[in-house]
Amino acid sequence: MGKTILKKTGISTFCIALACLFLTVTAQGSSTLENVRQRGFLNCGVHASLPGFSIRSPQGWSGFEVDFCRAVAAATLGDARQVRFIPLPLTQGYTELQQGDVDLLVRHNRWTMKLDTALGLTYVAPWFYEQQGFLVQSASQIHQLKDLKGIRICVSPANDKLGESLGFFIQENHFPSFGIAAKAFENGQCDALSGPVSQLYITRKGFNSSAAMLIIANPASTRALGPIIRQQDAQWFKIIRWTTYLLINAESAGITKLTASATPDKQGPATLLAAAGLSGISLGLEENW
Repeated sequence: MGKTILKKTGISTFCIALACLFLTVTAQGSSTLENVRQRGFLNCGVHASLPGFSIRSPQGWSGFEVDFCRAVAAATLGDARQVRFIPLPLTQGYTELQQGDVDLLVRHNRWTMKLDTALGLTYVAPWFYEQQGFLVQSASQIHQLKDLKGIRICVSPANDKLGESLGFFIQENHFPSFGIAAKAFENGQCDALSGPVSQLYITRKGFNSSAAMLIIANPASTRALGPIIRQQDAQWFKIIRWTTYLLINAESAGITKLTASATPDKQGPATLLAAAGLSGISLGLEENW
């Protein structure tokens, strides 16, 4: 999880005021589940464009994050189609969640102490573990982390302050977005491109010389990622948490959308729910949610 150094000065006045305002509104308003049901669809914040996780094509939305949103819609509304996907960049989304514009933030959300305690938000469960990485040309003689010392690295706002995590000086070339940084690396403006390892693998596939590129991961930067919701809503927290766990269990059991209806009862979804000791009724949902 992310590292946070606690100081006597505490949280900024702005964060305290924002969190208190949100908690007051939540205490006076309806629960998230009630809002979703009254509205008739789930507002789900996803990555704007990250193949494999969340991307939009002429055929519609697809990816890991998108599928999770659909699972929550199916659990709460009985219909996986009743979800509106709201694309949000990594530098945004927290305010939208605080204000109630989205019911759930499902992206590459870094699990840090600040985000989990200071903004009126809470992480539900880790579902992916990510590492910071560096994409380099194989012919560059850069093959391990120590070889990055002093070289030019293309970085985007979500991947800065690399020198602090690496423990030695690097030359950071800053760009307004990861896409622009990747283009600059491809054009030879930097010796390496910094970003999450999963994103680097996806980006490498789009380069003409992808076979001649190497990804170096930084194990010390491993961090948990997971969905985020608003605080003070225990029912919604449990719904999202158990949706996460049951999807993991279903994958382990080989149960997918295509095989669920054809799976023998002894291995089917209903048995998964029973094995977990969880009826949907205890969550305010249908029994066989």
